[in-house]
Amino acid sequence: MSLFQKLVTNKYLKNLDSKKVDKAYENFQKFYGDKLRLVNIMQLKEENYQERFLREIFVETLGFTINHDKDYNLTTLI
Repeated sequence: MSLFQKLVTNKYLKNLDSKKVDKAYENFQKFYGDKLRLVNIMQLKEENYQERFLREIFVETLGFTINHDKDYNLTTLI
């Protein structure tokens, strides 16, 4: 069983801006495509990497704004 119904998924996929998706994937690949970096990340405890993960995925790749910046939409508890 899938997480989302195909009809719902397809509805939202049709509305995505392919240029934004390509740019987000490029940002993701730029950071997580580095094999040495991945080896180092895998050796960290989760709590040691949590803030960096949020920043790289949600801020740099998906365009969220982390708290303490004006009009933020992402916050951390650490």
